[in-house]
Amino acid sequence: MHALQSGVQSAARPEFRKLASLGQIGRSTAATIAVNAGVSGMLAQRAPSDECKALSFTDNRQDASLQAGHLNDFAQTAQIRAGLVAALRKCPELRYDEVGDAIFDALDMRPQDFMAQPVDRGPGLEDAKEAVIRVLQYRALEYLSRGWRIAQPNLEQTGLLKIRYAGLDELAADNTLWTDTPRIADAAPAVRINALSAFLDHLRTQLAIEAKDLRRNEIRRLSQRTDNILKDPWAMEEAERRNDRMSMALLPGVFKTPYECRVLSMSERSAVARYMRNPRTWGVNESQPDSAQQGEALIRRIVQNLKGHILIPVVENGEERGVRLLSNALRWTLGDGSPATPDPVRTLNLHLRQAQPKRNRYFSRLYDSRGVDLKRMLSREHTGQVNIADREERERQFRDGSLPALFCSPTMELGVDIRELQFVHMRNIPPTPANYAQRRGRRGRGGRPALIAAFAGQGSAHDQRYFRNRSDMIVGAVSPARMDLKNQDLVKAHIHSVWLAQTGVSLKNSVKDVLDLDGSADYPIKPDILSQLQRVSRHDVLSDAYALIERTPEVKTARWHSAEWLERVVDDSLTEFNDAFDYWRDLYRSTRYAADTAYRESVSRPHRGEIKTTPSAVNGKRCMNSVCCSTKPATIWTPTSIPTATSHRRAFCQARTSPACR
Repeated sequence: MHALQSGVQSAARPEFRKLASLGQIGRSTAATIAVNAGVSGMLAQRAPSDECKALSFTDNRQDASLQAGHLNDFAQTAQIRAGLVAALRKCPELRYDEVGDAIFDALDMRPQDFMAQPVDRGPGLEDAKEAVIRVLQYRALEYLSRGWRIAQPNLEQTGLLKIRYAGLDELAADNTLWTDTPRIADAAPAVRINALSAFLDHLRTQLAIEAKDLRRNEIRRLSQRTDNILKDPWAMEEAERRNDRMSMALLPGVFKTPYECRVLSMSERSAVARYMRNPRTWGVNESQPDSAQQGEALIRRIVQNLKGHILIPVVENGEERGVRLLSNALRWTLGDGSPATPDPVRTLNLHLRQAQPKRNRYFSRLYDSRGVDLKRMLSREHTGQVNIADREERERQFRDGSLPALFCSPTMELGVDIRELQFVHMRNIPPTPANYAQRRGRRGRGGRPALIAAFAGQGSAHDQRYFRNRSDMIVGAVSPARMDLKNQDLVKAHIHSVWLAQTGVSLKNSVKDVLDLDGSADYPIKPDILSQLQRVSRHDVLSDAYALIERTPEVKTARWHSAEWLERVVDDSLTEFNDAFDYWRDLYRSTRYAADTAYRESVSRPHRGEIKTTPSAVNGKRCMNSVCCSTKPATIWTPTSIPTATSHRRAFCQARTSPACR
């Protein structure tokens, strides 16, 4: 992909995703910054610790989980970068083996800041301290990769960090190393340093670095070690265990093999070769680039002269395939405040190589002075998808202030005691003034002032409408709920509920507890349940149904109401109860057919290594039972949504109301 104005060129697929993301609203980043600023402001004013917290609402439970992870990632990244800047102000230059300890000391972390089970001294503290230092060292190395995020620029993009390479100045100034090499032999030492630095930076931003911490096995070991001794967000995530972060720069003439995932090419058509072949790279004002052979020879000479000093060869089966940077040759130094210019290796427009980007003042201040204070910042989601035990624990932590940020769905609008709360944030404009009033009412108890912040997204017509007419939302009248009591479907659903209550049947939580999945292909209701449903007293059901109608005299005036209609609904209840399972039965049959078909195909083609059978795939019955009762999908053939007994009961007892009574 080639950006027309900046001239930056990269691979198509990843850059397309990045380019598409630039058109988004930025709601997650805005919410993270707003919540972080609110909590940090209360801490700076020395408010009581149990009041330094923020409750953020969203109308989508997936967004609550996403936003909680976004804030945790933001806070950890800002802390580490701020710790690195603070460490560099004490020591102007840090080596790779020093950076982890230096960041830890600069953050001044207490045991309760990083330990899952804090202790004040002893072997447990030393083990956890060593683990978090290893994590900090790994993160510092990982952050050297290419920084493309506008939402959270890295230290080089804010001008606070400059990576140098030990011995590069001496190697560039040694003319004897570059004799008989086109272009570079005639270049001044300063020009050589600029070109070689760009070459090495290109390898570094692709993490072509020889460091044990970037290998998959080491990442897995470090992740397993931090599982039980470090608290979030310092413990490494499960997804990181599967990643091999280290890449390799292939030598000219060497091609990628199928098992090599993270490589960058230095062939004649690569970005590195084009940069080296360009005469202007070496201070020569010519328009015609050098030949491919000259560019390849130049790259080989650079690799040869830097090998053993800054580069290390990668040898496989006795063949030298590529090179990586020596981690011990990296030097972290404090920047001069000037943001890094666009990567000259990727930038095709030469006049932009000297362009000075604007400095992001917010992130510069955050990394330089305030990021170290984010040690306490941690967030969690609170939605109906969170199990009860975790939800209650998060409510307790939020009440006492140990959890400073809670992102929740409308479940927190009512019925949850959260004590003192001075800051309520809304990730989007609520659907109605009633929702706004409920969320607003969570703060400022006892007549105390409080802050309410709501984000209006540019791409949302609803948000923009209330942003322009905010009084309609803030002081708008809350309309009382309206329901058409003459709605036939609504009354019918209530009568079905009366019938189901009279049967005394327990539907439990799974459809497999109601339907017989081992017998007929029609999947009938289990005999014991069917017998209980059939034994219900018609007289008792009708008595309760008539009593229901008597309590709602509006129903009697409906044109469809009659004693015959009421009796017919009661008599047909069992039939409609059974028919309500038909949709689930169809899904179940389709799922079984897909599983059986996939199994037959895998058995008929055993020579193909791509298709792997699982125990659930071998046994169709077992696979389908896992669909019914497991909370985790057992195979790839599981439908995205299977109605449960609870949802069936709700569908059976609730009416499909008309637009007039919604």
